Amino acid sequence: MKGLRYRDWNSLIPITASARLNIVGKFLNHIIYTDAFDFCTVLAKFGTSCPVSTSAAQIKFCFLIKKTAPPLPILFQIPSINGNGHITFCLQATVTVVEAPPS
Repeated sequence: MKGLRYRDWNSLIPITASARLNIVGKFLNHIIYTDAFDFCTVLAKFGTSCPVSTSAAQIKFCFLIKKTAPPLPILFQIPSINGNGHITFCLQATVTVVEAPPS
């Protein structure tokens, strides 16, 4: 899996500096994967700088899943949380992680 991508941005809360992506992966309702990223750093790699206003039409980002993720159908829950604790959005997807072939 190369990463997850979010395109349509529709939020009443802007993404501000110190925003985090907190990733939780569950299998059979047990947490089997966790990770976290500075969301503004991730966005900057794809040409978007923080703060991201509520009028932004779309944002794109991608991140790698650690190799420790097992090859199972994992329910990923990925909230974006600003430094003040407000949730800007939450993505949810069930994904089976596979290692990408060498390029």
